Amino acid sequence: MMKQLSKTLLGAVLVSVVGVACSTQLKDYTQLTMKATPLEGSSTFDENQLAITEGILANRLSGLGIDNAEIETTPDNQLMIRLPVDADTLAAETILTNPGLLTLRNQKPETEADLAAGIEALQRLLVEQETLVQTEKRAEAQAMQADIEKVRSEILDLFEPSLVNGDLLADARARPLEDNTWAVNIQFTEEGTALFAEQTKLMAGTGRTIGLFLDNVLLSTPVVSVDFADKGIDSGSAVISGNFTKAAAKALEIQLKSGALPVALETLAIVTSSDESSAEETATEETDTEESNPEESDTEKTETEETDTKETKASDEPEEKTDASKSEANKEETDTASSPDSD
Repeated sequence: MMKQLSKTLLGAVLVSVVGVACSTQLKDYTQLTMKATPLEGSSTFDENQLAITEGILANRLSGLGIDNAEIETTPDNQLMIRLPVDADTLAAETILTNPGLLTLRNQKPETEADLAAGIEALQRLLVEQETLVQTEKRAEAQAMQADIEKVRSEILDLFEPSLVNGDLLADARARPLEDNTWAVNIQFTEEGTALFAEQTKLMAGTGRTIGLFLDNVLLSTPVVSVDFADKGIDSGSAVISGNFTKAAAKALEIQLKSGALPVALETLAIVTSSDESSAEETATEETDTEESNPEESDTEKTETEETDTKETKASDEPEEKTDASKSEANKEETDTASSPDSD
């Protein structure tokens, strides 16, 4: 069963999160610290959206098979997510931070050539980037991301805005295909079924595609057969395919089932409990050392006072010698004045 959390009662969301957020049983863990900010186009968000976010993250963690994670929200809109140390932290981070908004958009008329060229350019860039990553040229690979995003934006502009999106899904399930790739079956709600039938009826037989986008990234471009020109696809189901691996299909399933995040999440830090323990032990040892050696401090103080006394005495001695020197000098001057050589 899948329900959009944004359409559930806040109390129900809080109940679903309590078992995760209030648990403090993990002794060895990896903690992800994330900052929540408004989505693009919004200026703020409220506690209700943060509670919904916690529920979505809990559902995504459950989909990954991580049921004993802990989630805590701080007053400054940060989320602390503690995972067991044996969990795949990087995979979890990707799934947790992706907004997860699915949209189904109709391709605009007379854009067939532009779409083909855009997809070809995107595939070429992605292959080049992956090659750089595999050869450990990560800085160069990262530098290509701006070009990739530009092409993705150009592809998105070839499709119409749409009311058919992930808010209208009832279920999503990953499944293997005969060619050893994976796909994701989606099932619409009653409202979604009606809108999807209308959309496919409009596109049937045109040769143009329906673009399936996740967070504005094109996943698949199916074409609707002319056979559906009368009523559209009214079964309420569709398939998202795109040469997915099992892991990628499962990640998509998890995101679609949990629903889209109402806020943007950015990872600020990833630390382990052993890192935190080491830092705390170091700080404690330094404090204990200072507190446990008061005699050394007193000794250092006494030695300092003795040194100051010696320096004071030493500074007095030159003055006494100077006075003696002056007397000798006066005597020499007197002897010189009475000497016969002066005549």
